[in-house]
Amino acid sequence: MKTPIGIFLFIFSILLNLYSFLIHGHNDFLNTTQISFIATLIWIVSVLVFGFSIFVLYPDKNKLNLSDDFNLKEKILMTLIFTIALFLRLYKIDHQGLYLDEWYWLTNARSILDGKINSPFGFIGDQPSNMPAYFVAFLLLIVRDNYLAVRFASLSYSLLTILLLMYFLKDAFNKKIALISMLLISISVWDIHMSRIGWSNVNINPFLISGSIFFLYRGLKQYSKRSIFIAGVFLGISINLLYIASLGVIAAALYFLYHFFFDKKKRTILSLFFLFVLSTFIVSSPTFVKIYRYPRLSIQRHKNFFSENVTLSKNQGGIKYYIIQLQLALKDFNFSKAKYTIIGLWGITIEPIVIISMLIGILYILRFIYKPQHILMFLFFMIMFIPIVILNRFSSIWREYGFLPTIYGFAAIGANAIILKSSQLTDNVIFLFSKKRFAYLQKLYLTIFVVILMISFIYYFSRYYQNLLKNEPDIYETYCKKTARYISATFPKSTLILLPNELCNNLISAVLSKEYPTDQYESYNDIRKHSPKNVVIVRIADSGYTNKFIKQNPSPIFEENIKNFFMLNRRISITGNNDKIYAILYEGKVN
Repeated sequence: MKTPIGIFLFIFSILLNLYSFLIHGHNDFLNTTQISFIATLIWIVSVLVFGFSIFVLYPDKNKLNLSDDFNLKEKILMTLIFTIALFLRLYKIDHQGLYLDEWYWLTNARSILDGKINSPFGFIGDQPSNMPAYFVAFLLLIVRDNYLAVRFASLSYSLLTILLLMYFLKDAFNKKIALISMLLISISVWDIHMSRIGWSNVNINPFLISGSIFFLYRGLKQYSKRSIFIAGVFLGISINLLYIASLGVIAAALYFLYHFFFDKKKRTILSLFFLFVLSTFIVSSPTFVKIYRYPRLSIQRHKNFFSENVTLSKNQGGIKYYIIQLQLALKDFNFSKAKYTIIGLWGITIEPIVIISMLIGILYILRFIYKPQHILMFLFFMIMFIPIVILNRFSSIWREYGFLPTIYGFAAIGANAIILKSSQLTDNVIFLFSKKRFAYLQKLYLTIFVVILMISFIYYFSRYYQNLLKNEPDIYETYCKKTARYISATFPKSTLILLPNELCNNLISAVLSKEYPTDQYESYNDIRKHSPKNVVIVRIADSGYTNKFIKQNPSPIFEENIKNFFMLNRRISITGNNDKIYAILYEGKVN
């Protein structure tokens, strides 16, 4: 009975998805409309029904039981490592003020909750997809805190990446390599830092890449249509985001090609490939419509990066230019203490012990490159050079975050190779081989590796702490954060907050919007028009964002001029490091 139902649901879901595809063809992706809501709803139902039909039609012989093969001690160890990872990412997670990109995600999340946005196929800022904003909206609904909502999304992606990579390495190699990878990423200062910044279009990529790798490998290893469907979901979402994880489609296609040539069950491979392509399309079909109708907003940015590199290559020696770009990309793998002082998003930032382990892991992979799991890792590693070699690097160094799963996967494999080789060499010196003693030697060298790794982590994390966590960074976003928190803790909720027409208007109003009425000003008339209200006028310390009106009216002149129409109750200075004035607040009544 399951088969006829499954076939019906399978066909029905495809027809439903095609109907959604046609409706999206008439949809205005730039505005919220009733059509966009209907089209999105039909798309969601089609994806769910399609997935359900796959699970009905193809019961898995090898069920996905993530606790398989781990004994009690290993589960306790995994829990301990995961707890450490969670603590390191939660610690001072709201330390920095909101960034502009975080404001984009937070504002869209609030608009989703308010019903002003009803489609995950819109645009956000200069980004081609607003889909990650839905997860931020979900978190905002739960935690009710702006800083935590936008950053818990990044934290979640980081933790899920740790788990997905670990389970892939367990399936593809062994438990020891899997647990080593879990420890390596959990205490990765690079990942800890990146998971604390809520740039959802960037931070989601390692998670999507790890999921694609895990389920592609599992699907083709076990000929599991369920796993292939889930892999298609990961790649489909990646296409929807139109960011670096979508390059996984190239790696997936080449991996299927490898299996087609070397696997005896060619018909099975073809059927799995068909299902993978169909699953990916079902999940990403509205995005193809969006690209067709809005190519400039969807992919023009990537086309520009490509065109810029083509132009530069013509002016700088053709292929030689790309060789230089590749050299620059490889140099980014070098260790540098200066990387631990960067406040914003980081490029590749790995410690010497990780670099050594990674290089040994790559050599091991290349030595046995014919193995499926090695091919898969190597493909996903190589495609991540495209955004930083083929496309103009510009200032988008954070594209390198896509390397994270394969870097730490290689490092775990390399660490295991070091432990095994050291144990073999020691055993050869002793001349009395026994399985019991060899197992003891492996535990000994594993302990030594973990001790060295922890010493390295403590040293570099302490540098990171001193540079970025101990004191608030002296940046504009911090000024806005402290101002918003002071206002929230000090003034009655009915007080009108007047913010200068500059970036702080967005960053502060995003935090206060549910508590206080806000407005912006860029002239004295903009303040005078609020007579006879009680207001708080905000002036943020001078920076590159300061607007023309504020620059032309320094504090003494500004204070003298507003006396004509403003009854000042008190003047408040918000200070930070070394008593530097971050902002000045004028509380009073407009006459």
